[in-house]
Amino acid sequence: MMAAWDVCVIGAGPAGCLTASRLARAGFAVVMLEEHAVVGRPVDCSGIIGVEAFASLDLPRGSIVDDLTCIEVVAPSGSTLAFSPERRIA
Repeated sequence: MMAAWDVCVIGAGPAGCLTASRLARAGFAVVMLEEHAVVGRPVDCSGIIGVEAFASLDLPRGSIVDDLTCIEVVAPSGSTLAFSPERRIA
C-alpha cells in the first residue's frame, strides 16, 4: 500500500521547513524530501535570513555564519547602489 500525501515539499531549507510546518499545522499530510543525509549540512543557504526568522522559526543561533552589514547592488551597466543599515537586519 502506498502512502498518500497531500503535499510534497522539496528541500528542507528555511523556506521548505516553514512551508511544510504551516501546511502540516493546517491539517495537510506533508512529506518533505531533502537531497542531503542531514538537514543543514552542508551549510549552503543561498539567501539571507532576517534576524526575526531565528525567533519565529526557532532556528539555532549556531547556524549564523556572519552578520549583514552592507548591501551593494551592481547593475549590468556597472553602476552601484550601497545601503548600510543602522542595526543588524540579517
